[in-house]
Amino acid sequence: VYIEFPRRIDQGEAPPLFIVGADGSSELVNYRVRGNYYIVDRLFAAAELRLGTKRQQVIRISRIDGRQPQRRISLFRGSRRGEDS
Repeated sequence: VYIEFPRRIDQGEAPPLFIVGADGSSELVNYRVRGNYYIVDRLFAAAELRLGTKRQQVIRISRIDGRQPQRRISLFRGSRRGEDS
């Protein structure tokens, strides 16, 4: 997922990104900064950019198709990779 910011984001305080779960809980997520983009290595239905402490500014990001991302399913459930069952 790519999140684009104004080109001058590197000259100010950048907001951390939180993934928001279906139950409303939030979790800080890892991301990389490349120029004026955050690059997030996972899909999410909703996230928030939060800046400040006492008077926190919050920007909510939501998927426009409304679907929840599917969880990964292990292809090798119950066995080690390369072993016959």
